Amino acid sequence: MITNLESNLEPKDGASVEDDKELNKEQEDVPSGVPDAHQGGISSKLDHAEVEIQDSSGGDTKGDSTQEEESFDVVAEPGQSTGAVSLLVIMDGPVQASHSETIEESFDDRLVSEERSLEDSERPKISSEAEFASGVDSESNNLPVKISEPSFLLSSGAALLPHPAKALTGGEDAYFLACKNWFGVADGVGQWSLEGINAGLYAKELMENCERLLSESLNGSGTKPDQIINRSAVDAISPGSSTVLVAYFDGQVLHVANIGDSGFIIIRNGKVYNKSSPMVYGFNFPLQIQRGDDPSKLIQEYNMALDEGDVVVTATDGLFDNIYEEEIAAIVSKSLQASLKPSEIAELLALRAQEVGKSTGRSPFADAANAAGYTAFTGGKLDDVTVIVSIVQKSNT
Repeated sequence: MITNLESNLEPKDGASVEDDKELNKEQEDVPSGVPDAHQGGISSKLDHAEVEIQDSSGGDTKGDSTQEEESFDVVAEPGQSTGAVSLLVIMDGPVQASHSETIEESFDDRLVSEERSLEDSERPKISSEAEFASGVDSESNNLPVKISEPSFLLSSGAALLPHPAKALTGGEDAYFLACKNWFGVADGVGQWSLEGINAGLYAKELMENCERLLSESLNGSGTKPDQIINRSAVDAISPGSSTVLVAYFDGQVLHVANIGDSGFIIIRNGKVYNKSSPMVYGFNFPLQIQRGDDPSKLIQEYNMALDEGDVVVTATDGLFDNIYEEEIAAIVSKSLQASLKPSEIAELLALRAQEVGKSTGRSPFADAANAAGYTAFTGGKLDDVTVIVSIVQKSNT
């Protein structure tokens, strides 16, 4: 999908580079001639850029929404129960009232009663489908019964491996795990290091703010991931820019808000079931936010129903640039068979990603470079790697 950039996507003065200056390379891993805009910040070339959301085959996102229950109030008319609609009973003879007073009913009165009875009988009855949705038993006066759905939780673990050259500073990636079912990742833009700024500070502050905001809001109750990103960005004071992803699992549906080329894949029965799409301006140039930006203009949201046994792998681009989705699914499946913990699976994936990053073989990053016209490029892309593995399990409550 190609969307023309609006003015709000123009480069910020604090992070732009001269038009006549090529993007500086931070590592030797990406050879000259291959633009490393992920490391290069927001370029002034964005004036005429286009936002490209890459969508691989089989990666259609599915938005699942929960249906709200509808309740129906059955109003009782004279002669009706609050359950099924019943006909009035017409007596041929007199009806005994209290105090033994006899009320004579005329022929005209009986006609009126019969007409009223027919009108009541013609009223539409609550359909069986609606009764099922609301839990109302139309054949009795029972109170509505809520139909419960199974509730799940996430068992999550994470691993972060910095680029070997950035190990002393801890790298430029960051993540958080909070309140059992909340998590997020961020990837700082390396170009800031050329200005003497630790490029990971802004990403780390975003994740710290997310965790703090959730702890202050009763474990994130009633809060959406996009709101957490927006508030976290408002509170951030560090210089820099970053991609960011925040997700929340409500027991049925995974809600994700994303900006940039970090992402997730959902593995079901050993296969890739669903996944996100990278948000980029062009090859190796992801969308990102910096201090003072309004993230709400860039956020892409996902809502997907999960089932017991599903595995969600969330990571920065250091994983997806180096390992194909099918290999990720295979590593996860073998690890589950070996009863490895989520944190152990995350570490295996991160180690494998850096192994490929040092190699000269085929990789998703090399495929993308070749497709963008850099046909001489081979191998992986050595980078910081952050991986969160979340396994969907039954809740004990």
